[in-house]
Amino acid sequence: MGGTDGPGVLVQCPGRHGGAAAVAAAHGAGDDRRGLRAGAVHRQRGQRGLCAAAGGHTVPAAAPGHDQPGGGADDLVADALAEPPPGALDLPAAAGGLNPEGEPMSLSILGAGQVGMALGRAFTQRGEPVTFGVPEPARPQAAVAALGPLARLTTVDEAVEGADTVILAVPYGALPAIAQARADWGGRILVDATNPLAPGLAALALGTTTSGAETLAGLAAGARVVKAFNTTGAENLGDARYPGGTPFMPVCGDDADARRHVLGLATRIGFEAVDLGPLKAARWLEPFAMTWIHMALRQGLGRRFAFGLLRRD
Repeated sequence: MGGTDGPGVLVQCPGRHGGAAAVAAAHGAGDDRRGLRAGAVHRQRGQRGLCAAAGGHTVPAAAPGHDQPGGGADDLVADALAEPPPGALDLPAAAGGLNPEGEPMSLSILGAGQVGMALGRAFTQRGEPVTFGVPEPARPQAAVAALGPLARLTTVDEAVEGADTVILAVPYGALPAIAQARADWGGRILVDATNPLAPGLAALALGTTTSGAETLAGLAAGARVVKAFNTTGAENLGDARYPGGTPFMPVCGDDADARRHVLGLATRIGFEAVDLGPLKAARWLEPFAMTWIHMALRQGLGRRFAFGLLRRD
């Protein structure tokens, strides 16, 4: 901001369009195997039309933190089969972290819509196994299979049961049922990639005095909730490379170890991960997501931009 010597916000726009769409269940992804991580890449080849979202209203495809079915099955399969972009694999070998049994941390994604598939593809392209858990596994079966042997599809319950870390890439309205489906989350890291969007993306349903992430933490007994992956579109989650620098991904959560692990996941898929401290910082991250949505969809900037940090020495 003007008048400060600290970091500033940089809006970066790439030089060309990339693309992908996603169609699949709005809830669910995961794995019952240890050693899994999840993430995905999907770049849109043009702007999609309006898609029906959970809650009975329509939203443009792949709004940050508001995943939903969209596009067609052929689009998903084509995106999954697409070649990784140049340099996409030139990242650290792993996000790191061991579970209490001393095994590699496993990561499930609940949701196989645009955000879920974007995150999943990004990780499989980097050699990380991914399991998607959805209510109706038959729906995204072809798209998940197209990701290759590192991708697996199962039910939501099995996905959660086999995971140390679970990313929620579902509509915000689905969170209460998911959170309360388990009496005890057993210390799992629950990554909230959603935003509490009002109908039509015109506003947030809540904010500034609380947040969707804090609400989730109050419902998911025994979970270590971390807010991340909610402040930008699926295109950027899938391919974070920009000619002007590295987009940043803010992360917050009350558990320091859980937060550190998710910072590693964000770094793994190409972001400059920024630690914002405790979970109450989600009160600012969710409105920040609305800034991206407003610029992209209301002000006509399009979806090919991301926020980064500028620093003074």
